[in-house]
Parts: sequence; C-alpha cells; structure tokens
Amino acid sequence: MKRRQSALPGARRLAQLAAALTVSAATLVTPTTAQASTGMSPCLNYADQQTWGTFYADTRYTSTDPIALVSWLWSINVVSDRAGAYSWQTFINGKPVPGASGDTVKDDNLHSALPHYMNGQPVYTYGDTFHVEAIHEAANGQLYVAVDNQCYVASHV
Repeated sequence: MKRRQSALPGARRLAQLAAALTVSAATLVTPTTAQASTGMSPCLNYADQQTWGTFYADTRYTSTDPIALVSWLWSINVVSDRAGAYSWQTFINGKPVPGASGDTVKDDNLHSALPHYMNGQPVYTYGDTFHVEAIHEAANGQLYVAVDNQCYVASHV
C-alpha cells in the first residue's frame, strides 16, 4: 500500500507502521463477500470492543439509497490519548478503496464515512465486507492499532 508523504508530526513513522500492519493483517480480510462468511456481523450499529476502546460502523440510508454510506468511529477509551496523529485505510472485500484513506492530526476520536458511490461508480454492494485498518500515536507515544474490525454491508430498511 502506497502512502502519500505528509508533513504531519510522526507521519513517516505512522506510514511505515501502517504499511507493515497492512501486510501482516492481510489475512484478516479475504477478497470474498461476507455473504459467504460465517459469524460476521452486519454493519448495523456494529461495535468491535477491544481493550483500548471500540470501533463502530453503521450503514446509513437516504430516501433514495438504503446503503448510502458506511460511517465509522474509532473510539479510544483513554481521553488524554485521543489527540495525535492518525493514519487509516478503508477496505472493501479485502481491497483498499482508492480515496478512502488518510493521515491527519486530531484532537479527538477518528471518524469518517465511505459513500456507496464515488466518481459515479459503486464502491460496495449488499454483503460486501467493510474493514478499516488504522493506527494512532498519542502525544505521549502510546500506539493504538485497529485491524480486527470487519462487518458486511447491510441495510436498516
């Protein structure tokens, strides 16, 4: 996975760690849809609780699209550790989604959303596996990694 260069504090270290993490986590998500998988939860108020906090994902709808976007939030329990540099990549069926990654410095939890359509093309469909890999270094040097989350695209309606 190529990462763009950034002038953010610690961004080079985060990019290196994120690249290594992506390689080591490649077996977590297979390039098949979740419909064939057993035991995977839908992205409907999905919550993956870890010792460091919780990763949330939810499929949101509009009046014209029942799977208009998948919103997600990475909530770190230790409030003082939330600020700092973040890097993330979004995956559908194990493949990185172009334009759905980033490097940023935040003063609170990281959150984003993946739209159903980008550049007029569908990004995902019902049953596809949604997954985010993220890494965060708090100001105190504490490193947080989110890779275990995955759910399949479903609709509330």
